[in-house]
Amino acid sequence: SDFYNSDLIVASPLGLRTITGPLEAAGSKSSEYDFLSSIEMLVMDQAEVFSMQNWEHVKVVCGFLNRKPFQLRETDINRVREWNLSGQSLLFRQNIILSRHMTLDISGLFSSRRLFGNGRPRVKIRPSYKGAVKRVVPAIRQICQKVECSNLGSAHESRFKYFIEDIFPKLHATSASEGRCILFIPSYLDFVRIRNH
Repeated sequence: SDFYNSDLIVASPLGLRTITGPLEAAGSKSSEYDFLSSIEMLVMDQAEVFSMQNWEHVKVVCGFLNRKPFQLRETDINRVREWNLSGQSLLFRQNIILSRHMTLDISGLFSSRRLFGNGRPRVKIRPSYKGAVKRVVPAIRQICQKVECSNLGSAHESRFKYFIEDIFPKLHATSASEGRCILFIPSYLDFVRIRNH
């Protein structure tokens, strides 16, 4: 069935983002988000995977949740709850986020009153994990370096410049001679920027 006649919607943030469009288009005829206005329970399973992709899709889709609909579309007005009409449905939505680990993106999403209303997770289960670094047979050399920046607003640019000018040439020379190098980039946007360089 279509979104408006469905009781359950299973979709990815990217799939919903392609339907809703950008958040700035809310209220225009080009944006299709009315089906997200009556969401009563949001479940995000394996949210750590969304963190490895473009987290902006999650924030935009959550921004469309529980907004007042642009069109009424066969709505029985007698069945609409009063708190929906007063714009408080965001406060009554249940949010369940399941993740293998807590990230700053997930924590920030929960603490955002604009996206999650009364936010603040009620239950956090933190299993203990001793790690696996001791079980690695060859010794892994980890190097931490401090990147100087003048202010927080220029931190991304300073980090990128430092990586391109200082670290990348050394990595390129090392991987060409030894053939073994792994590079972990936690942000998808940083990954795209480095990939396109």
